[in-house]
Amino acid sequence: LSSYEEIRTALLQKHPRLLIDGSDVSVKESWESYQLKAKSYQLLFCNFGAPAQELFLESLRVNPSDIRLAIGVGGSFDFLTGKQKRAPQCLRAVGLEWLWRLIQQPSRWKRIWNAVVAFPMKVLIR
Repeated sequence: LSSYEEIRTALLQKHPRLLIDGSDVSVKESWESYQLKAKSYQLLFCNFGAPAQELFLESLRVNPSDIRLAIGVGGSFDFLTGKQKRAPQCLRAVGLEWLWRLIQQPSRWKRIWNAVVAFPMKVLIR
């Protein structure tokens, strides 16, 4: 997993004027006890992973703040920092990036099955 400092460095390389604040949440610290340092954030990117990030983001609705957009990004920061490699362009071009992820992380088979097969089938059958 990418650390806060690694993510911050990668973001600032692409967007040097960006104002960034954040922290690493330790394994011992759960999302339930995590508190934002300020109420004046405009964008919030949460990478706690499912379902913790969704639960955390939903908990923010109870405490109004200046956040205009809050997004659960899962492991996306690992791609940004280079800790996880993207699929070759040829696989991305034909929509098979999920196959690359399955080959690299076979333990994700159930999650990939649900996203690539089960969910689209439910949508199409309705």
